[in-house]
Amino acid sequence: MVLFVIQEKCPEKSGIKEIAIEDITKAKEILGWEPKVDRAEGLKKTYEYFKSLPKEELYKLPKEFTSNK
Repeated sequence: MVLFVIQEKCPEKSGIKEIAIEDITKAKEILGWEPKVDRAEGLKKTYEYFKSLPKEELYKLPKEFTSNK
């Protein structure tokens, strides 16, 4: 069961790598983090958010993933 995915720029592979975080135990222990919504509600909210975006926003890369050269 994957609870969330972190994406980060991966220069050595010229792309983005995804890190699936399946266990939130360390986040709870170290950071004192607790989820505010259950998985089903979180997925529903995420789906609705992305569904509401205009297509140009949906496919736009975040500024962290674009080159400023």
